[in-house]
Amino acid sequence: ASNKQEIDGLIIRGVFKFKKYNPTKFNRVHIFKSRMVNKIKGKATNTPFKKLRLII
Repeated sequence: ASNKQEIDGLIIRGVFKFKKYNPTKFNRVHIFKSRMVNKIKGKATNTPFKKLRLII
């Protein structure tokens, strides 16, 4: 659920621009794989928190 919320937030802010894939137009364009990385920060403190990053 948090991953979807993060991606939806990026879409709303206009970070992504979606285009329909056209094989003749994008013949040599590479589409990158992406992944979400979840880490827990502040483990040594009283208030640890989750940090979510989108890696493209």
